[in-house]
Formats: sequence, C-alpha cells, structure tokens
Amino acid sequence: MEKEKERLEKAEYIAGEILAEARGRLVLHFPYLDQAIFGLRPLSSKIVSFGSDGAFLYYDPFYLIDQYEKDENAAVKLLLHTTLHMLFRQPLVGPQIVRPLWNLACDISVEHLIESFDLPVPKSGRAEARRELYGTLQSEGVYMSAEAVYAWLSEHPPAEPELVSCRELFCRDAHGVWYRREDGTAGEEIPELSDWEQIRRDTVSLAEAESDDKNSLFLELLRGRQKPGTDYSAFLRRFLARSEIMQPSRTEFDQGLYRASERLYGPVRLIEPLEYSDDPHLTELLIAIDTSGSVKGKRVKRFVRRTLEILCGRDVFVPGTKVCIVQCDDRIRDVCMIGSRNELDAYLTDLRLSGFSQTDFRPVFELAEEYVHRGELKDLAGIFYFTDGDGIYPKKASPWETVFVIDSDVPERANVPPWAVRVEMDEDSFGSAEQ
Repeated sequence: MEKEKERLEKAEYIAGEILAEARGRLVLHFPYLDQAIFGLRPLSSKIVSFGSDGAFLYYDPFYLIDQYEKDENAAVKLLLHTTLHMLFRQPLVGPQIVRPLWNLACDISVEHLIESFDLPVPKSGRAEARRELYGTLQSEGVYMSAEAVYAWLSEHPPAEPELVSCRELFCRDAHGVWYRREDGTAGEEIPELSDWEQIRRDTVSLAEAESDDKNSLFLELLRGRQKPGTDYSAFLRRFLARSEIMQPSRTEFDQGLYRASERLYGPVRLIEPLEYSDDPHLTELLIAIDTSGSVKGKRVKRFVRRTLEILCGRDVFVPGTKVCIVQCDDRIRDVCMIGSRNELDAYLTDLRLSGFSQTDFRPVFELAEEYVHRGELKDLAGIFYFTDGDGIYPKKASPWETVFVIDSDVPERANVPPWAVRVEMDEDSFGSAEQ
C-alpha cells in the first residue's frame, strides 16, 4: 500500500511537470489563450484519462506519462484540444443533443482548427488520414464549426463501424465529464464553472488585437453563434472596436492634479494628460433592413432605433465613424450614411420604409463589396441584417462578420448559412435604450 502511494505521488509530480511545460509552450505560442488555458484547474483523476467539465482539468497521471513517452508533444495537443472545447463552450448543450454525433462533431471541428495553426510540433500520421473527411465536408459546403458538422452528421449518420473509426481518428480527450451535471453524476459538490463566456470575449479581443487576419478561421469560430434570448445590447458591444483615439483620456486623466502641477512648476509639468483614450468606439457598421412584405414595419423601426441608440448611448461616434443603413427587399431600396449624432437623430425622426417585395439578401453584400472597393467603407466591422430569415442567401461566405437578427415570430422559416451568426429576437429582447 505504501509503495503504491509513493508510486502515485511520483507519477502525479511527473505528470504535473509535463502539464506545466505544455501550458508554458502553448501560452508562449498563443499568448491570447492564456486566460483559457489557465481557466482550467488541474486535478489528478483515476477515472478520467484527460478531459474537462469546464471547471477542472482532469488527468490520469499514468495516462499522461504514457502519452508523453510515446510523443513528447502529446500533452500540448491534449491541452490545446480540451481548451478549445471549453473556449467554444461545446460541453454546454441541451438534453436533446445526440451525444455520439455531437462528441464527434466537436472533435472534428477542433482538430481541423488545430491543424490550421502553425504549431511547432510535427504532424502525425492521423493528420493525413483526417484530410479525407475534411475534404468531403468542405466539398459539400459544410462550415467547420461543431454545429455545422453536427448538422451534416445528423443528415448523414455514420454506421457504427465508421463512427468507431472516426472516433479513433479525432478523439483525444474524454467527453463523459461534459454531461455529469445533466446526468446527476457530478457528485454532491458540483464544481463552479469558469466564466467561459467572459473568457471567450476576452480572447476574441486579444486575438483580434494580435492577429493580422481578422477573418481567420479561429476568430470566425470563436465569435460563434449567439443563442436566442441573449441581451441584445451586450451582444452589440462586441462590434465596438477598441483603438486609440488621439485625445486626452476622460477616464484616466485627473484635471485637478494636472492644474496643481501647472501652478507649482509652470511649464515643466510633472503630470501630463494621456495622449489617447481607448474607450470603445465604432468604426464602420452596415445595418440592413429586410423590407419585404412579411417583415413588420413597427418591429423594424424598433430594431433600428435600439441598435443605433445602444451605439450612441456609449458615445461611439468619433471622427471616421460610419453607419450605413440599407433598406432592401429583392433590390436596394434606400441607403443612408450616418456619421454623427445629429445625422442619426434626423434619420430616426423621419424613418420611412420602402420595398415590400420578395427577399433577396445578396444585393446588400454586393453593395458592401462595392463600397469597400470604392473606398467609401474602409474598416467595415460587420453587417447586421434584420429579417424574418426567409429569402435567398449568398452562396459564398461574407468576408465580414455577419449577423442575421431573426424575428422570433417566424424562426422556422430562417435557414441562416453556417458562416453567419443567428440571433433570434422578440419584443422583450430590445428593452429600453441605454442612456
């Protein structure tokens, strides 16, 4: 018994060192993943080989040592795979999900993303074998998110031998711990989850600041799909870019200390105002309004007012800000460029809708491309499209983050493509405008 205890303690020490090294290597390569990687608290386990429930990172020390002896990069791959599951909040699913297909879809999506990274680890033979399935999915236009892959697997359910084969190719960690709360097997003391929604938002901000490719697959997947019932104002704030405005910072500059320094020391002031503030502000946004006959005019007006009042309520209009509002049914009916609070007030005072024909979403994206090409829009943050969702969508993914805000009275008609974000809204979702 004593020898067994000593053996376990030694294994836990060695496994801890392996895990610490893997964490360090990943943070060095992906500094914006720091919060996510350290958001999981390591916990030695005899039951779980390697995996997380969103609170703890469970690992069997003997399993981790064995994997390390086979491949010194194994811990890095395991840790990154599991961290991405948590970052994309893939364990947080409802009871209706078909677990074997969802587990596989999550593994396929995460492994495809990992292989797109420039990781300083050699490719394995399994990576070559996985390319065939990636090719099949991409040839059928499947976006490589877990949700889109799951939808495809549900339409093309693999036979059991094929399912087992795919698991062997893509599975790295244990997913059973994902469902312990739902199954009532988490024990008497249910561990508190890390705030993965906040971690996701912080990671998006950091990755956007450090990445040269604002439309990388990682950022596209990380921005993700918004669930119905989300606070609309909180969701919209993601589109407020954080950048330096060359003006004294209102939040960080103390006028009293500055004036005192001026009186005491004259021109040689010991306290100077900061040259900039990094308060959130909007650069460019395109808001499209579906003016087909099925969309309710009253709710359209509430959407436009709510969206723009949220933006203005946070004092986001700065030099260079442009909000392009487009009305479109099967063609462009009206375009208005707004660059100031006064222009916004004038637009809202005399808002008139026109069109009321069939719905075709493509003209709005063609217009956006034209404006960007002509230089009228130079830093387009995204496209918000308010619609009932029933229309002709572009076949090609938009190069800008695109949100279809769906009237929840008619969500069954919305077939939003997987490359876009879908938000279902009802009357309560808009609330009152922030002041």
